[in-house]
Amino acid sequence: MIRFLIAIIVLQWCFCLFLLQSNEGNNTERSRPAWNGVAALLFLRRPKWYYKRYNVLVDNALANIPLDWGLQIFYEREFLSEVLQFHRGLERRLQQHPRVVLTELPPSLSHLKPNRVWKDSWVWKNAVADRVLTINGDGVLCSNSQKTWSDLEGIDYIGIPWNHGEGGDGSTHSLQNRTVVLTAMNSPYWHQLGERRFDTRLVQMIRRLNEEGSQYRLATTEETEWFGPAKHQLMAENGTLIRNTGFGPLVVTGTLFDWSYEARNWVIGTCPELKAIFPSLHDPACFGARPDPSHCAASLGLPPCQESITTTI
Repeated sequence: MIRFLIAIIVLQWCFCLFLLQSNEGNNTERSRPAWNGVAALLFLRRPKWYYKRYNVLVDNALANIPLDWGLQIFYEREFLSEVLQFHRGLERRLQQHPRVVLTELPPSLSHLKPNRVWKDSWVWKNAVADRVLTINGDGVLCSNSQKTWSDLEGIDYIGIPWNHGEGGDGSTHSLQNRTVVLTAMNSPYWHQLGERRFDTRLVQMIRRLNEEGSQYRLATTEETEWFGPAKHQLMAENGTLIRNTGFGPLVVTGTLFDWSYEARNWVIGTCPELKAIFPSLHDPACFGARPDPSHCAASLGLPPCQESITTTI
């Protein structure tokens, strides 16, 4: 009888050990809590130089999204075999971090450009939370932001500021309600909008659905400027720097090529993470105790600059 009980205990211990080992290192199968939000990244096959920023994007997202949010990575199958073998640190992060969710894209969505992928309802149906922050490799989340993600509660769509103000541009980063996205995609009007960009179609659909009685909320112009910087926050019409001590967006994207040197310097001083994904901004002429405007402008592919520099990074 004692031998029988010992055998049962040993079998139970072996079974638990098997379950533990099968869960380790496999983020696609591990059970997860119900996330209050998710940051979503597309890992597609891109030029080799582009892969070098993936470590930064993953760590930047995990460091700045709320602790009750996950990071979901939609990837092409080839990505795992062709890329991760050369990026061991990224491989460990993706396999071991408890907030990382790996989701393989179906063959129909492989080899497409990001905007085409986001237009497909499959991605939104498979997102692990209703609040979805889409992240692009051309920008970062700013850890020195004056605002927090809780300031955007109740907004069904927000993107980077654009000329139209309300709503914002989602070609790089945007935050949206998955349920609203799927509602818009299921509307007969969605396909009538043609092959416009996903964010343009979504904003137009939300406005149309609201005309029909829905109460979805687009971000106001002011809220989009919390989300991402607008030039007028730091630049006067003549290009001179406005010293805005309240400046601090949640997201910063692009090289800010059409910003004045001083304004761009201010942005990078507030959100230095941006320099990690744009190596050209590491030119010594662009920062430090003695920046050289003309040399820095040349390194960024900009016309010669004659402005004096009073701010250092």
